[in-house]
Amino acid sequence: MSDTTLPATLSVDNDHHNRHSGDVGDGGDDESLLLQSLAAGISASESTVAPDDDPVVIIEAALIRLKDDVGVLAEEVVVQAFSVLKATDMPTFLRLRQQAKVTNRDCSITILDKLVRDELPGGGEEPSVLDELVALARNQCQLKHDADRTAVAIIPMPGRQEVWHV
Repeated sequence: MSDTTLPATLSVDNDHHNRHSGDVGDGGDDESLLLQSLAAGISASESTVAPDDDPVVIIEAALIRLKDDVGVLAEEVVVQAFSVLKATDMPTFLRLRQQAKVTNRDCSITILDKLVRDELPGGGEEPSVLDELVALARNQCQLKHDADRTAVAIIPMPGRQEVWHV
């Protein structure tokens, strides 16, 4: 059997030509700024979480409090922790976001997503897909409620109007 080890010059680990300064994950500007702001937010808050804890620890502590307090997701240190995870570890971000939804159904994940988007560099500039869909619906039809308080869209058509539940 032959040795399949590549020389260091051909190793993927040593090949950084695809990365640019500031890319998330390379220790560049974006990630270091997020981590610095997270540490600053922790030290400035009244939280019991130590500054050297990672974002997962901060969020897990917030999820315990979330059972009784939906406002915990809007706390600056929690938003910053979610922001760091979104920029550096998307699978963990999605798992903890889902866990928040399950922990307390009254919490607003939409607001959390907006706060996280605004926290990330360049994040608050473009509308989300949901924002675009709502804007499209408002431009093309009237959004109302029926007698049962169910949301409906009244869509003008040639010679008639259609009413669709949304």
